[in-house]
Amino acid sequence: MSKGTSVEKAGRTTGFGEMLRVLRKREQLTQKGLAELLSVTDASVSLYESGKRLPGRKTISKLPRALNLTSKEFILMLDVAEQSG
Repeated sequence: MSKGTSVEKAGRTTGFGEMLRVLRKREQLTQKGLAELLSVTDASVSLYESGKRLPGRKTISKLPRALNLTSKEFILMLDVAEQSG
């Protein structure tokens, strides 16, 4: 893997993490509260928000409902996060 690719990937991960943190706080959820809705640990949510890990498909599919978004709104948010990261 080239350096450019890993930097781009890290940027997208960070952009996603920041988006997730903002949306979680908008819904007045703690990391533990969001973790319960997603059936993951609060440590996993922390890793997602810090950009150290991306959630798997199953968890991503639960995010729109947990964050009170439609699937379309969530996809648009992902696009914005990717462009900003």
